Amino acid sequence: NTEAQADPHIGPARSVRGLRVTFVTTTYPRFDGDHTPGFVADLAERLHADHGIEVTVLAPHAHGLAREEQVRGVTVRRFQYAVRSDRQCLAYGYGIPDNLRRLPRARRQVPGLVGAMGWNVLRMLPKCDLVHAHWIEPGFIASAANTFWRRPLVLSVHSVPEELKWFHRRALGSADRVLSTSRFA
Repeated sequence: NTEAQADPHIGPARSVRGLRVTFVTTTYPRFDGDHTPGFVADLAERLHADHGIEVTVLAPHAHGLAREEQVRGVTVRRFQYAVRSDRQCLAYGYGIPDNLRRLPRARRQVPGLVGAMGWNVLRMLPKCDLVHAHWIEPGFIASAANTFWRRPLVLSVHSVPEELKWFHRRALGSADRVLSTSRFA
């Protein structure tokens, strides 16, 4: 169905065809066959193919990748978060939590990732109708960047830390919709 339901938080019902959605995520497959989980890409591609939604994905860059590309109808914009792209090690490989434990250099890249993600969300807000953040941390960054524009924010929670910090609570509280993808989230 391409008709949105009437919702007082999101606005009147309207066709979703042509809706411009920005996905904000910390991981996105870098290439076909990548070991990075593809569920965010699957959702973006299905929204485009099945409903005519224009999806732009903001994801961390990895050395050797294009900064922007079209993948099965989805625009993927990758932002560099370290001074040298060949030194970026936070977002891919073992995944952010393991990279933070294993690689001292990854810890130093957190401010760059947060700043670059926030800046790129801010740049996309005038060009989108809705922001869909995947994971709580990108949800926090998206909500902070979205303070002025107040685009509707959907937050997909794929996992929840054992102890919620203040920024987790802020992300969950500022989202217009929170989607839990499993009973563990």
